[in-house]
Amino acid sequence: MVTRQQERVRRSVRYNHDRLFYAGGEGILEIPILKGGAGSYPDAPSRRMAVDDDGSLLIRRTNFGVPGVQGAANRSESNDEDNVVVAFSNNNDEEWGWFFPELREVDGVFLAFERSSNGVYNFRTSVDTTNTIDGTHVQQTSNYPESTSSYPTEYRNAITSYALSGIRYAYWRTTDQQNDGFLAFHIYGTFGSGQTPDRLLWFDQATALEYSKPLDYGDAPRGSHVDTVTFIKNNSGSLTASTVQVTAESLYLNSGAWYTFSEGGSYQATLSLASSIANGANSPNITIRRIIPDAELVGLHAGRTFVSVGSWA
Repeated sequence: MVTRQQERVRRSVRYNHDRLFYAGGEGILEIPILKGGAGSYPDAPSRRMAVDDDGSLLIRRTNFGVPGVQGAANRSESNDEDNVVVAFSNNNDEEWGWFFPELREVDGVFLAFERSSNGVYNFRTSVDTTNTIDGTHVQQTSNYPESTSSYPTEYRNAITSYALSGIRYAYWRTTDQQNDGFLAFHIYGTFGSGQTPDRLLWFDQATALEYSKPLDYGDAPRGSHVDTVTFIKNNSGSLTASTVQVTAESLYLNSGAWYTFSEGGSYQATLSLASSIANGANSPNITIRRIIPDAELVGLHAGRTFVSVGSWA
């Protein structure tokens, strides 16, 4: 669930569920909860990583000097759908990147800028850097294609697909020395093979398959009601996940408030699972209920549902 532009649709809300992942718990990342094709938009190449809240570091290097770790506000702004500038380059050379806590598979990237007419942005990666400077660096795309100013829709229409394995650092850089504005840097993909095995996975109860992509409900009428039945699997080979909670948050407009969760009892905005999830085991079925208010704003909404774990033992 994630959104961008407010495409006006009479009597309906276009709800782009492009995010369903992460949860503040250790070892939990990008846990999409809904499945399906993209509906009104091109299908996303994979899950969108919750890089603003999964332990990844957002790095900025001005004039390619000492790397500076950005705070929570810039991390969040870099992974959302609004048209707000994270930072201006102020006529400097710039590099911004996501430094992952483990190796990742990168299946797609979306970059958004307010750039000058001669601005050139290159997308680069490293599989072995330890500090974003050392190691081997590969330029994947020279002169990354510019998105339009319609970022709330471009974030799905303008994803560039890749098939990159074992990536530790994904970044863009420019040497145009103009006063360009950086708006968004979304990463699609998942963990590298064997990386961070102690985590939770979302499964579709009907198919018993793990969710691998986001869902766009298309034009969802105001007042509509949809239930999706899921369960959570503990991927760990040895640790039990305890004090597990499920909740949702809005990334753009109000969609986080549309969701409640149930294990068979009452529906709650934040669901605390009744039992721990042992290693290799599944949770009871969890029903995710989406109700769009009758008087909801018309436009493109976005949010994400996520899980948190109190302890692994």
